[in-house]
Amino acid sequence: MHRILAIMGSPRRGDTHHLTRRIEAAMAGLGEVQFEYLWLRDADLRTCRGCYACLLRGEEHCPLDDDLARIEQQILASDGVIFASPVYAMNMTALMTNLLDRLAYAMHRPRFFEQKALIVVSAGAAGIKVTQNAIAAVRLMGFDMSGGRLGMTMLSRPWTAAEQRRVHVEAERAARRFLSALTAGRRSRPGFMDVALYRIEQAVYEVNREEQPADYKYFAERGWLNPSRRWYVDAPVNPLHDLGARAIAWIVRRQALRRQRALEREMQQRSQG
Repeated sequence: MHRILAIMGSPRRGDTHHLTRRIEAAMAGLGEVQFEYLWLRDADLRTCRGCYACLLRGEEHCPLDDDLARIEQQILASDGVIFASPVYAMNMTALMTNLLDRLAYAMHRPRFFEQKALIVVSAGAAGIKVTQNAIAAVRLMGFDMSGGRLGMTMLSRPWTAAEQRRVHVEAERAARRFLSALTAGRRSRPGFMDVALYRIEQAVYEVNREEQPADYKYFAERGWLNPSRRWYVDAPVNPLHDLGARAIAWIVRRQALRRQRALEREMQQRSQG
């Protein structure tokens, strides 16, 4: 049984909800799945204040006492997550944006490695790819993006028979791809940018351990600062990708050290002045 959490970024039950329900029906016809819907409009999820408490000190220090911790646990308890949003002003909705803002600490300290992600976007005319790419930033939180994407443009009301058939075909295709990713079990191979980010974080958190104590502690506890590790979790990493990532991280580390020394000099000059 595959547990699916559909995170709905729409404020209403419109085209995006219809697409997601079509995917649910198609997946139910292909295998054993259990769907749960999280409507962000109904969640107590307050707007991020940009105070940096979660980034610098840890997410447990967030001053907002709401549903975020529960939502994180819902995600961790799932096998697959559908991020569903209509296009508003050429991007995801404010509801979905706020969720990603509030989960920003997971981009510094990734944790959703067991979850496959599927991105579902509907639009009245344009903006599908931009919105999909924006939501795809969740890969920085650890999500396996092998679930793919579904984007549909809905122009007419009511839909024509041809549009109904197109929706059925595309939803069926997305369902098969997502279920295949879930059934595969194994983690997909990280790309070059994924490996480069890991190496950069290794370098930066090691140098800035006092400025970013939460990040440093998180990495240290998981053994992620070990130079022999190629990525956060066990996954096949292209050796050439790792070599290139190490080179980039070396440059970034040098820059971080220079910045740190410059700050130390400034502090010393101030203390002497």
